[in-house]
Amino acid sequence: NHFPCMDKLTINLSAFRKKFILFFLLVCLVVIAGYLLVLNGYTILESPEDTTELRNIFIIVLIGLALVASWWKRNQKKKLVSTRTFSGKLSYYKRIYLSRLWWNLFSASAATFLFVLTGRFIFLYFALFEVLITALSYPFELVIKSDLGREDIVFIN
Repeated sequence: NHFPCMDKLTINLSAFRKKFILFFLLVCLVVIAGYLLVLNGYTILESPEDTTELRNIFIIVLIGLALVASWWKRNQKKKLVSTRTFSGKLSYYKRIYLSRLWWNLFSASAATFLFVLTGRFIFLYFALFEVLITALSYPFELVIKSDLGREDIVFIN
């Protein structure tokens, strides 16, 4: 009694999609709300000197955070690869995926806050970049297979 379909590993994508849609909508709402505030003249700092200094500090912090995030992602990938069982990998991958979505929301919110604080469009561009990064976090089957290192995964909706 050999059933080939029983050898397949399955993942229900609906949970991933629901989380993605929720976080993508939140990121978009945050950025749109910040844009509308600035469009209607609501900025906190008016002094160009204050905003220039804040922009420079933010860019330095952003570079530092990008380096830390790169290191963290590399370590997460190593832990994922070293996990032996599929259920363990899937559980760990769900946590990694959710943490990415939280990070995208935090990053977009911080950039939008700085846009509202200073009125400088460079921060809006950072926030829009986070919208793009969040959109790229959509749970594509090919990406999940690659991340989990398994080509025999069957996806159900």
